[in-house]
Amino acid sequence: MKPIRLELKGFTAFREETVVEFEGRSLFAITGPTGAGKSSLLDAMTWALYGAVPRVGTSTRQLISHGANSMQVRFDFSTRDGVYRVVRKAPANTGTRLEKQQADGSWRHLADRSRDVTRVVTELLGLDFTTFTRTVLLPQGEFDAFLKGEQSERRQILTRLLGLGLYDDARRIANERAKQSRERASTIEAQLERLQLASPERIAQLEAEHAQVEQQLVQLRTRREALGELGDTARTARDAERDARVASEAAEAAAKAVIEAEQKLVTATSALATAQERCDALSKERTALQYDADAHRELERQVQQLQQRAAAEAELTAARKRVTEGEEAHSTAELARTAATAALSEVQANEVAASQVRDGSIASLAIAVAGARAALEQLEGGAQQALVEQQAATKEQQQQAERARRLDELGKLLAERHAAKQRVTTEVDSQRQARTAVVTVSEEAASALQQAEATLLAKQREHDQARHADTAAALRAELQPGDPCPVCGEPITVLPMAIETGDLEEAARAIEEAQRHLAGQRASATQAAAALAAADARIEASMRELEGAVAALTALDEDLTEVGADRERLPAVAEATRKLVTAAETRAQQAERDAKQRQAQLQTFHVQLAKVPNDVTLDMNAVTSNPMEDTRALELAIAALLDARRAHAAVESAARETSAAATAAEAEQKRLGELAQAEARAVAEAERRLAEFGVAPEGEAADALRAALTTTEATAKRAELLDTQIANGRLDIASATATREAAEAERERVKQVVTTSNAASEAAKVQATEARGALASEWAATIGAEAPPDFEALKRVMIAHQAEHDQATARAGSLAEQVTQAKRETTEADRMRGEVVSHTASASLHAELGSELQGNRFIGYVQREAMQLLASDASFRLDHFTNGRYELAADENEFVVIDRLNGDERRSVKTLSGGETFLASLALALSLSEHLPQLAGLGGAVSLQSLFLDEGFGALDPESLDLAVQGLEALAGGQRMIGVISHVGELAERLPDQIEVVKQGNSSAIRA
Repeated sequence: MKPIRLELKGFTAFREETVVEFEGRSLFAITGPTGAGKSSLLDAMTWALYGAVPRVGTSTRQLISHGANSMQVRFDFSTRDGVYRVVRKAPANTGTRLEKQQADGSWRHLADRSRDVTRVVTELLGLDFTTFTRTVLLPQGEFDAFLKGEQSERRQILTRLLGLGLYDDARRIANERAKQSRERASTIEAQLERLQLASPERIAQLEAEHAQVEQQLVQLRTRREALGELGDTARTARDAERDARVASEAAEAAAKAVIEAEQKLVTATSALATAQERCDALSKERTALQYDADAHRELERQVQQLQQRAAAEAELTAARKRVTEGEEAHSTAELARTAATAALSEVQANEVAASQVRDGSIASLAIAVAGARAALEQLEGGAQQALVEQQAATKEQQQQAERARRLDELGKLLAERHAAKQRVTTEVDSQRQARTAVVTVSEEAASALQQAEATLLAKQREHDQARHADTAAALRAELQPGDPCPVCGEPITVLPMAIETGDLEEAARAIEEAQRHLAGQRASATQAAAALAAADARIEASMRELEGAVAALTALDEDLTEVGADRERLPAVAEATRKLVTAAETRAQQAERDAKQRQAQLQTFHVQLAKVPNDVTLDMNAVTSNPMEDTRALELAIAALLDARRAHAAVESAARETSAAATAAEAEQKRLGELAQAEARAVAEAERRLAEFGVAPEGEAADALRAALTTTEATAKRAELLDTQIANGRLDIASATATREAAEAERERVKQVVTTSNAASEAAKVQATEARGALASEWAATIGAEAPPDFEALKRVMIAHQAEHDQATARAGSLAEQVTQAKRETTEADRMRGEVVSHTASASLHAELGSELQGNRFIGYVQREAMQLLASDASFRLDHFTNGRYELAADENEFVVIDRLNGDERRSVKTLSGGETFLASLALALSLSEHLPQLAGLGGAVSLQSLFLDEGFGALDPESLDLAVQGLEALAGGQRMIGVISHVGELAERLPDQIEVVKQGNSSAIRA
């Protein structure tokens, strides 16, 4: 992995968005004052890749900048496979993602969930979080972890870095395949035992029976064909009789249809006559009405003219009334205008007096405001001082409370870890006692297994002796003097003495019993071995847990040191801190009460000053030597001003209303004059329109005209109704005519059907007679003449024949299947025996491979070789760093140093001083970075292209520092990047490139 670009925002000291460019850098320093955030850059890269940070684990929300709501990191980096970008946000459910850059510059999505991103990054880099912080990124306090860490942790790191996990996978797969092969062989052997193999004689017998049944089937098929033909003839005869019956029924139905058609024709003729008579009657009535449409329209025009003249007369009367009312309203408006003008002059004089009173109130208010502002300045100073005192007291109280909380947490944690250690210690003792018992059982099982094997061997020898004696006795019984000897071939002169024969069956039963006993003892021995292995595993797990508990207690000592306590003094320190918390709380409460009192006084003055109207112009910068003791004078001045302003506003409102009333009176007078003129013109227009209508009928003449119109309208409605009914009658005549014509056509069609149906019925009867004759002839030939043809009897015969045929077919199929199955089982047995041999060989091969790949053999050998190579190369660098004093060596799974100044003494690396430990760790880290590809080979997981060192150089003297820088310069270059985080100025000046972290207020920034 090689960094390209880092963007972070809201992350620890980097509150604002910050960008760090790594591309093009080889050997560089990250410098800046303590607390500026140098280490936070490495934390940001680690969090972006793995979602965790070494110093806080996965509890990363505490890394959000103070006062910020969230943090975000984007990290671009390259591997041997390409360029990637990872983004993480917190707190957030969305936004986390991992992408890969394509050849065209676009980005392809790989993962978007936090766990998936961490998993894919681990696969890409070949490093998990722990390995990454031991090899690529060496944070504060963990620089020497690989050098001085636990053996198990160092083995895990080497396994991951060297890609040795695949050998564990190979061993697991080999053991699994060996188990599967053994199980498969056992399964096949059990299947072989269940097979009931047929002999060659049984197969020949089955084939003969099958041939006999096949010959019977040929005869049955011939008989079935004859019965089938007879069935076809019977069905033909039955169909012919059915057709004759259907044809006869059709002829009868056609005769009935002729009668029904003639009845429909009579009904249609009657309906046509009725419709014609009704239509003629309606036509006569329509002619008798003598309705005149022109005369009807003339009557409507005359009546409408009467209505229009009456409307014109009503409109003229209304217009004359409106003229009279308008003249009266105009006179009233003239009087109102005169009164409004007089009232306006009086109100204007009152407005001048109210303005003078208001200006005096404003001057008084200005004096009161100046005094209030002077008092406000004095109060603000006191309130600010009270607030500062409150904040200081609150901060002290919070600090003491936090320290007390931390001490309480450490107390609980200390008790829990003491209890955990005691529990694990007890468990280890218990596991060791249990193991002693298991060892005893295992030894007894091994002894019993040896005895069972010896017993089986003795029983097998007894069986062999009995079998030999029985064979010799059988040979002797068949021999006579002079017969050739079955061993040497010479003639026998004297028969050997008879020997006592053994009981072979008893010997065989004894062997079977010994074999069963041996199998039971082997199972017991296997169970005992498994129990012993399980006990060892439990003890090892308990020891690891005990080591973890001790390490947890040791780590807790560092936390206790940070808060100024240790395990013995923790209760006393906690009690003293709680007393300090109580005192600080009292001071903070008093300071809070003083601050609230000051704030209340300030609030009172601010409230009163806020009541000063915003639209009043005052000299707000005026200075007075008489601060106001209370707000009473200010309240009175504000009230006086408000009263004066309300009086002035009332006078102004009255003036506006009076002026508006005068203007309105004048406008109303003018409007009424114009309205009177318009109404006069309307009267003249109404008189003109009435004159245009001339003289119209009146009285009885007008009433007669209206009555005539009413009568004419009733005649018109009746004529319209008769016209509609006549049209509908004509439609009924047309419909009845069509129905009658259709009835006549239907009658003729049915007569033709009758003729056709009679002919078809006669033909069907002839065919039925012929079919019955053919059936009788074929029935006698196939079934016999004893019984007449019967279709149901034929069905019974065919069903019985089919059952016999099906039985023979099933028998033939069964025999054929038995022959095939017997041959198949014989072939399958041969194949299964071959599979047993193959699976047994495969199980043996995979078991041997799994044994060779055991972790304490092959992988352990590779790890030891890797440590030897790393120690050898690191020893060369350490010799250079320490001017020939120290060398590094690998002793089994531990690193040791060789002290040349003390007689080549070999001692643990844990005895080195702080500066010496840093140089040894640096030498080992540089060696690991340089030689990891060589160690891993083509199957290695990673190639360390980057190395970041966080602090440690401050513990070096100038000469050691110079040697360390030379080592870094020799390693950097090409595709490798080395970054050094340090506040040592001399180191930063020696390196060719720098990234400077600077503080800007409460945040930090990058100055490259």
